[in-house]
Amino acid sequence: MANLPINFEAKLKDPKAIAAGYPYSIKAEHLMRDFVDAKLLVDESIHSSGMQLEEVSVIGELGYPARKIRIAPSSSGGGVGGSLHPFKITPNATNPAKVDIAAGTVYHETGSIVISAQTGITPLDVFLIKITRNAGTRVVSAAAADPYSLGFDAASTQTNQYLHIGSYSASTITQHWFHDVSVFEDLAVINGEFKLVPLAMIGANFYAIP
Repeated sequence: MANLPINFEAKLKDPKAIAAGYPYSIKAEHLMRDFVDAKLLVDESIHSSGMQLEEVSVIGELGYPARKIRIAPSSSGGGVGGSLHPFKITPNATNPAKVDIAAGTVYHETGSIVISAQTGITPLDVFLIKITRNAGTRVVSAAAADPYSLGFDAASTQTNQYLHIGSYSASTITQHWFHDVSVFEDLAVINGEFKLVPLAMIGANFYAIP
């Protein structure tokens, strides 16, 4: 770290000035130069991930005003800051106890499904995208983004695949997914057996051939 512009300890060791100067008086300009140098400048531009830093005023040690840097909440009072992105989860504007989920697209082997934006959803513990497949043809027939309890078994099966996009705890939203979903399937050999696996490794497990 660079030294401060004005070293006051060094100034106190300078030859004593008569009637003015250190150590009997200090220059306001010198103080301001140190204050400006010590102030952290926060880049509040929106990152490509949708994240954004912000500086907020807080009460510091001994009750003095202080500053804190944090990830900016959304304009509606919580969630992940920054620009809108697919499947972004934010507090509802009229009821902070509920959440909204932005629209997003699920791409699969034979096309795509747009999951429309949802508003006023009662949150649980996690938010998952559920992809439904035909067990025989493997064609994706449906996709939905919904809240689930923490105890829900989100293991992928022959008919359903799950993607964890966010969490909710103590009114705090944690976003885990920031873009559209590409869900493709492949056949692989796992421990000597054929298994179906998500090609983009979206899923967290392997599942049996129907």
